[in-house]
Formats: sequence, structure tokens, C-alpha cells
Amino acid sequence: MLIIIQKIFQKITCLYIVTLRNNFPKLCNEVITDNKIADEKYGSYIEKAFEAHENKDWEKEYTYLKNAYDNGCQSQAILHDLAEACWNLGDYDNAIEWASKRIDLTNSAFAYKTRAYYYYLLEKNDLALEDAQWATMKVKDNPGIIDTRGMIYTALGQYDKALADFNAVLKINDKYASAYYHRGKCYEALGKKR
Repeated sequence: MLIIIQKIFQKITCLYIVTLRNNFPKLCNEVITDNKIADEKYGSYIEKAFEAHENKDWEKEYTYLKNAYDNGCQSQAILHDLAEACWNLGDYDNAIEWASKRIDLTNSAFAYKTRAYYYYLLEKNDLALEDAQWATMKVKDNPGIIDTRGMIYTALGQYDKALADFNAVLKINDKYASAYYHRGKCYEALGKKR
């Protein structure tokens, strides 16, 4: 059954690409050209960064990503990866800085969620909650975002709000292990058994 679904998906994807090319040939040529230029400018840096990441060589990963960034690759993904590389290096201030640049670029819920999680890990829970609130205002039904806010509420001792978030996560995805774990921690803090 899975193979049939994959083949259907491949056919739909091919039809979608053909439709795009037929209806927007100029745009497609611009994208292809832009991708070639980008690959020439910083493609090797990205490949080397991926390799360094696989080897858990965070210093090299950061260096290659920073070279790509300095050469014009300033996408959301690069900013996310730069923040993560800094975090892995223990350079938390720069991780926050790169996460903030990502927010400035995209203003996306997931960028806010990432920085909220970093602040949470650094026990800067008021800042974490502010970012988590922004993230949940932008995307109301993402279990990862809601779970992060619940973890922050837990850290702040706001257990009723945390429980509401963890229950909301489990309504969206009843297999979300983090929500079960943190909900249990809330019940434990409140002295409740469930």
C-alpha cells in the first residue's frame, strides 16, 4: 500500500512541476538560474557544513555555515542552522543572536519557537514565554509550539496553563511523548494523581 501511495505522490509531484513550468516558464528559469548561482557561490560550504554536522564537528559546521552566510546565503534555514551550531558549541549568546536574525528575516512561528526554547533552556522564562506566545498566535495548532509553551508555563509554576497546553497537544497528537511527560510533572507538582 505504501509503495502505491509513494508512486501516486511522485506522479502528482511530476504533474505539479510540469504545470509550473508550462504556466510560469520565466519564473522557473529564474529559479533555476538563481539556484545555479547560489550553488556556485556557497554550495561547497553547505555540503561541508552538512558533513561536519554528521560528524558532530560543530566548530567546522559553524565555520562553513558562516562562510555561506557571508557569501550571500541568508535564508531562514541557514540562520536556523547557525543558531543550532552555536548552541551545540555552547555559545548561547550567539545562538540567541542567530535565532533573532531568523525572526527578523521571517517573523515565523517556528523561528519564535526556537528562540523560546533556547530561552527556556537558559531559564530566561519570561523571555521564553513572550516568544512562545508570539509563536502560538501565529500557528495555533502545532503540537511542538504548544508543548514548548506548556514547558515554559511549568517552569514558571503556572501549572493550570501548562496542563491546558499539554492537554491541547494530546488532542492534536495523542502520541506526543513530551506532553505526557510534562503533564505528569505538572500533576506531580500539584500533588495530583491521574
